[in-house]
Amino acid sequence: KGVTKGTPKMTMPAPSELHFFGGRDVIDRKTYPDLAEFWSDLAAIYRAEIADLAKAGCTYFQLDNCSFPLLCDPKFQTAFKAIGEDPEKLIESYIGVINAVLKDKPANATFGMHLCRGNNRGKWLGEGGYDYVAAMVFERVDADPPATGDAIRALYPDDPSNVHHSYLNDHVKFRILHGGT
Repeated sequence: KGVTKGTPKMTMPAPSELHFFGGRDVIDRKTYPDLAEFWSDLAAIYRAEIADLAKAGCTYFQLDNCSFPLLCDPKFQTAFKAIGEDPEKLIESYIGVINAVLKDKPANATFGMHLCRGNNRGKWLGEGGYDYVAAMVFERVDADPPATGDAIRALYPDDPSNVHHSYLNDHVKFRILHGGT
């Protein structure tokens, strides 16, 4: 905090990312025979890190999340079903662990989430609108309200560099957040 006049910000992968890109196979079954234990330990690690960063002066935290936008894409839904995962249950689990991370958030800190379809040289991993996850994610993730924290951020694709984290002209975010149609 002593080296900047700006808002100290920390960007970190959302905890769901540790499961999403490999599924159950990337989490040691001997150490974690029950995924609930894994999620609990992971949330505790994130809370400890956030507390340490807040003590050092960080006041803005952003969780980068590819799992929610990619689960909107039917090809990812099909891939998860093929390995025995239910995409809707994954969304529930991911919301649960993110909220567990945020349950003891410092009072003076703002928490946001960046939804991203991935970006490798201007190409994204998934396609489609956000309707599949919108009601659950926008209503139940405990990020700060957009008025104070720009809680769940996405840009429109008027610039090719923004495509990977855009809503691709899908206004569902605003419909959900503002109760409109």
